[in-house]
Amino acid sequence: MHKGFTLIEFIVIISIFAIMAAVALFNFQGFRSNVAINNLAHDVALTIRQAQVFGWSAQSGIDSGSQLPIDSNGKLLRYADGVYFPYTAGAFDKQFILYTKVDTTAGNEAYVDNVDTINDTIKVAGAVHIVDIRRGSFADLTLDPTHHIVSGIPAAGPVSIAFSRPRPEAIFSTNGTPPLGQYLAIYIASDSSNDPTYADHVVLISKFGEIEVQ
Repeated sequence: MHKGFTLIEFIVIISIFAIMAAVALFNFQGFRSNVAINNLAHDVALTIRQAQVFGWSAQSGIDSGSQLPIDSNGKLLRYADGVYFPYTAGAFDKQFILYTKVDTTAGNEAYVDNVDTINDTIKVAGAVHIVDIRRGSFADLTLDPTHHIVSGIPAAGPVSIAFSRPRPEAIFSTNGTPPLGQYLAIYIASDSSNDPTYADHVVLISKFGEIEVQ
Protein backbone atom coordinates (compact mmCIF):
# COMPACT_ATOMS: atom_id res chain seq x y z
CA MET A 1 0.00 0.00 0.00
CA HIS A 2 1.10 3.58 -0.73
CA LYS A 3 0.62 5.94 2.23
CA GLY A 4 0.06 9.69 1.87
CA PHE A 5 -2.40 12.58 2.12
CA THR A 6 -5.75 12.51 0.44
CA LEU A 7 -6.83 15.59 -1.48
CA ILE A 8 -9.30 16.55 1.25
CA GLU A 9 -6.64 16.26 3.96
CA PHE A 10 -4.27 18.39 1.89
CA ILE A 11 -6.93 21.10 1.40
CA VAL A 12 -7.70 21.12 5.15
CA ILE A 13 -4.00 21.54 6.01
CA ILE A 14 -3.55 24.36 3.48
CA SER A 15 -6.66 26.09 4.87
CA ILE A 16 -5.30 25.92 8.43
CA PHE A 17 -1.98 27.42 7.30
CA ALA A 18 -3.82 30.19 5.42
CA ILE A 19 -5.87 31.10 8.51
CA MET A 20 -2.76 31.13 10.71
CA ALA A 21 -0.90 33.32 8.20
CA ALA A 22 -3.81 35.79 7.99
CA VAL A 23 -3.99 36.10 11.79
CA ALA A 24 -0.21 36.58 12.02
CA LEU A 25 -0.25 39.24 9.27
CA PHE A 26 -3.11 41.11 10.94
CA ASN A 27 -1.30 41.11 14.29
CA PHE A 28 1.95 42.20 12.63
CA GLN A 29 0.26 45.17 10.96
CA GLY A 30 -1.22 46.19 14.31
CA PHE A 31 2.20 45.81 15.92
CA ARG A 32 3.82 48.01 13.26
CA SER A 33 1.13 50.66 13.76
CA ASN A 34 1.69 50.68 17.53
CA VAL A 35 5.45 50.97 17.03
CA ALA A 36 5.00 53.92 14.64
CA ILE A 37 2.68 55.71 17.09
CA ASN A 38 5.06 55.17 20.02
CA ASN A 39 8.04 56.30 17.93
CA LEU A 40 6.32 59.54 16.89
CA ALA A 41 5.26 60.38 20.45
CA HIS A 42 8.79 59.89 21.76
CA ASP A 43 10.37 61.67 18.76
CA VAL A 44 8.23 64.72 19.54
CA ALA A 45 9.12 64.62 23.24
CA LEU A 46 12.85 64.10 22.61
CA THR A 47 13.02 66.89 20.02
CA ILE A 48 11.38 69.30 22.46
CA ARG A 49 13.84 68.16 25.14
CA GLN A 50 16.72 68.76 22.72
CA ALA A 51 15.53 72.32 22.10
CA GLN A 52 15.23 72.79 25.86
CA VAL A 53 18.81 71.63 26.44
CA PHE A 54 20.10 73.89 23.66
CA GLY A 55 18.08 76.88 24.84
CA TRP A 56 18.88 76.59 28.54
CA SER A 57 22.46 75.34 28.62
CA ALA A 58 24.28 76.63 25.54
CA GLN A 59 26.57 79.60 25.96
CA SER A 60 25.93 82.25 23.31
CA GLY A 61 27.27 85.44 24.84
CA ILE A 62 28.99 86.87 21.78
CA ASP A 63 27.58 87.39 18.29
CA SER A 64 30.06 88.43 15.57
CA GLY A 65 32.25 90.08 18.17
CA SER A 66 29.41 92.14 19.66
CA GLN A 67 27.90 91.62 23.10
CA LEU A 68 24.32 90.35 23.00
CA PRO A 69 21.62 92.55 24.58
CA ILE A 70 20.57 92.23 28.24
CA ASP A 71 17.09 91.94 29.72
CA SER A 72 15.42 94.28 32.23
CA ASN A 73 17.22 92.51 35.08
CA GLY A 74 20.62 93.06 33.52
CA LYS A 75 20.98 89.41 32.45
CA LEU A 76 22.38 88.46 29.07
CA LEU A 77 19.83 87.42 26.49
CA ARG A 78 20.64 84.72 23.92
CA TYR A 79 19.14 83.13 20.88
CA ALA A 80 16.08 80.98 21.56
CA ASP A 81 15.95 77.35 20.44
CA GLY A 82 12.64 75.69 19.74
CA VAL A 83 10.45 73.23 17.90
CA TYR A 84 8.00 74.37 15.24
CA PHE A 85 4.88 72.43 14.16
CA PRO A 86 3.65 73.66 10.74
CA TYR A 87 -0.10 73.83 10.10
CA THR A 88 -1.56 73.72 6.59
CA ALA A 89 -5.16 73.58 5.35
CA GLY A 90 -6.66 72.84 8.78
CA ALA A 91 -4.21 70.10 9.84
CA PHE A 92 -0.70 69.75 11.21
CA ASP A 93 1.93 68.76 8.66
CA LYS A 94 3.69 65.38 8.74
CA GLN A 95 6.91 67.02 9.85
CA PHE A 96 8.22 69.36 12.55
CA ILE A 97 11.31 71.57 12.77
CA LEU A 98 14.07 72.06 15.34
CA TYR A 99 15.20 75.70 14.96
CA THR A 100 17.35 78.49 16.37
CA LYS A 101 16.30 82.14 16.29
CA VAL A 102 18.46 84.64 14.42
CA ASP A 103 17.86 87.44 16.95
CA THR A 104 17.38 87.78 20.71
CA THR A 105 14.29 89.97 20.84
CA ALA A 106 12.16 88.99 23.84
CA GLY A 107 8.64 88.05 22.72
CA ASN A 108 9.89 87.02 19.27
CA GLU A 109 10.81 83.40 20.05
CA ALA A 110 8.35 81.85 17.56
CA TYR A 111 9.75 80.36 14.37
CA VAL A 112 9.79 82.60 11.29
CA ASP A 113 9.89 80.75 7.98
CA ASN A 114 12.81 81.55 5.65
CA VAL A 115 14.41 83.65 8.40
CA ASP A 116 15.37 81.48 11.36
CA THR A 117 17.98 78.71 11.27
CA ILE A 118 16.66 75.17 10.73
CA ASN A 119 18.78 72.68 12.67
CA ASP A 120 16.76 69.60 11.76
CA THR A 121 13.53 68.64 10.03
CA ILE A 122 11.87 65.54 11.47
CA LYS A 123 9.60 63.73 9.03
CA VAL A 124 6.54 61.88 10.37
CA ALA A 125 6.98 58.44 8.81
CA GLY A 126 4.35 55.74 8.51
CA ALA A 127 0.59 55.88 8.86
CA VAL A 128 0.57 58.18 11.90
CA HIS A 129 -0.02 61.89 12.37
CA ILE A 130 -0.39 64.73 14.87
CA VAL A 131 -4.13 64.91 15.50
CA ASP A 132 -4.21 68.27 17.27
CA ILE A 133 -2.30 70.63 19.56
CA ARG A 134 -4.26 72.24 22.39
CA ARG A 135 -3.68 74.45 25.42
CA GLY A 136 -5.25 74.54 28.85
CA SER A 137 -4.90 73.01 32.30
CA PHE A 138 -3.36 69.59 32.95
CA ALA A 139 -6.79 68.05 33.68
CA ASP A 140 -8.29 69.49 30.48
CA LEU A 141 -5.54 68.12 28.24
CA THR A 142 -5.17 64.51 29.46
CA LEU A 143 -6.98 61.76 27.54
CA ASP A 144 -10.08 60.12 29.04
CA PRO A 145 -10.21 56.31 29.63
CA THR A 146 -11.43 55.77 26.05
CA HIS A 147 -8.44 57.73 24.64
CA HIS A 148 -10.54 60.72 23.59
CA ILE A 149 -9.56 64.38 23.95
CA VAL A 150 -11.48 65.82 26.90
CA SER A 151 -11.18 69.56 26.47
CA GLY A 152 -8.63 72.31 25.87
CA ILE A 153 -8.45 75.10 23.33
CA PRO A 154 -7.21 74.08 19.85
CA ALA A 155 -4.23 76.00 18.54
CA ALA A 156 -5.79 76.12 15.04
CA GLY A 157 -2.50 77.28 13.59
CA PRO A 158 1.27 76.64 13.56
CA VAL A 159 2.77 76.17 17.02
CA SER A 160 6.23 77.02 18.37
CA ILE A 161 7.70 75.78 21.66
CA ALA A 162 10.87 77.69 22.52
CA PHE A 163 13.44 77.97 25.31
CA SER A 164 15.85 80.82 25.94
CA ARG A 165 18.36 81.39 28.72
CA PRO A 166 18.04 82.90 31.33
CA ARG A 167 14.23 82.61 31.21
CA PRO A 168 13.20 79.45 33.07
CA GLU A 169 9.89 78.86 31.31
CA ALA A 170 8.88 77.21 28.06
CA ILE A 171 7.63 79.84 25.61
CA PHE A 172 4.52 78.73 23.70
CA SER A 173 3.09 80.59 20.71
CA THR A 174 0.68 80.01 17.84
CA ASN A 175 0.70 82.03 14.63
CA GLY A 176 3.73 83.77 16.13
CA THR A 177 1.77 85.19 19.08
CA PRO A 178 2.51 84.24 22.73
CA PRO A 179 1.30 83.16 25.22
CA LEU A 180 -0.72 79.95 24.81
CA GLY A 181 -1.28 78.88 28.43
CA GLN A 182 0.18 76.85 31.28
CA TYR A 183 0.14 73.50 29.46
CA LEU A 184 0.38 72.42 25.84
CA ALA A 185 -0.76 69.00 24.59
CA ILE A 186 0.28 67.32 21.34
CA TYR A 187 -2.09 64.48 20.38
CA ILE A 188 -0.90 61.59 18.19
CA ALA A 189 -2.87 58.79 16.48
CA SER A 190 -2.87 56.37 13.57
CA ASP A 191 -4.02 57.57 10.16
CA SER A 192 -6.66 54.82 10.23
CA SER A 193 -8.55 56.61 13.01
CA ASN A 194 -11.34 58.70 11.49
CA ASP A 195 -12.31 60.22 14.86
CA PRO A 196 -10.75 63.72 15.18
CA THR A 197 -11.04 63.55 18.98
CA TYR A 198 -9.29 60.17 19.36
CA ALA A 199 -5.58 59.91 20.19
CA ASP A 200 -3.32 57.01 21.08
CA HIS A 201 -0.78 59.20 22.90
CA VAL A 202 -0.49 62.74 24.21
CA VAL A 203 2.75 64.66 24.81
CA LEU A 204 2.23 67.19 27.61
CA ILE A 205 4.55 70.19 28.04
CA SER A 206 4.24 72.57 30.98
CA LYS A 207 5.33 76.21 31.12
CA PHE A 208 7.96 75.06 33.62
CA GLY A 209 9.61 72.79 31.05
CA GLU A 210 8.23 69.41 32.19
CA ILE A 211 7.66 66.99 29.30
CA GLU A 212 5.52 63.87 29.70
CA VAL A 213 4.29 61.18 27.28
CA GLN A 214 0.96 59.52 28.12
